[in-house]
Amino acid sequence: MTLVVAALFYDRLLMQSDSRLTTYRQGETHLVTDHAQKIFYLAKSHLLLATSGQYQLNWHGHAATFRELTVWLAYQKRLKTLPQMQAGLVDLVAQTPLADNQFLLGGFIGQQAYLSRYDHGWQTITGASTRYETTYIGQGQQLSPAGRAAQPPAAALLTHQLTTTIVNQSRTQSVPTVGGPLQRWCLTAEQVTHLPVI
Repeated sequence: MTLVVAALFYDRLLMQSDSRLTTYRQGETHLVTDHAQKIFYLAKSHLLLATSGQYQLNWHGHAATFRELTVWLAYQKRLKTLPQMQAGLVDLVAQTPLADNQFLLGGFIGQQAYLSRYDHGWQTITGASTRYETTYIGQGQQLSPAGRAAQPPAAALLTHQLTTTIVNQSRTQSVPTVGGPLQRWCLTAEQVTHLPVI
């Protein structure tokens, strides 16, 4: 399972996730890797895309990872805008066994940041100038609360929530379904920054 959280401001988007990939066979959870990429920067479109759900799948008779599908989606289809990418993902879901996947897709229209969440349909939120909005996909119901301390900057808050959730799950499950290094990205209208992995 996956946990991806995002914070949306008017002028930037922060997205963070775990890196664990597990599979469920014969009634048991098995660790596949702690280094699965779950957040993708689509350079031609200047978008961030994250997924939760199926990662390895059979597509047109060939084994493919979600990363390979994002490359196909972004480059072969030449989808450049946020609405075009939303439509492209809906088409991709219809052609592959991704019906139960969730997606976060963030980008800009002009200088305004947008974040869309897909769970059997798109919901879009817009960044506000005075506060930020957060959303998640995957195991968000297990996301540890931020606590009652003074609210830290959004990047630190997301990192704290993810880290705490991973630690709590490692105490209660023999094979936790979230884990591995955190992937952290920041997108502005002008640039993308891959923050240090922790």
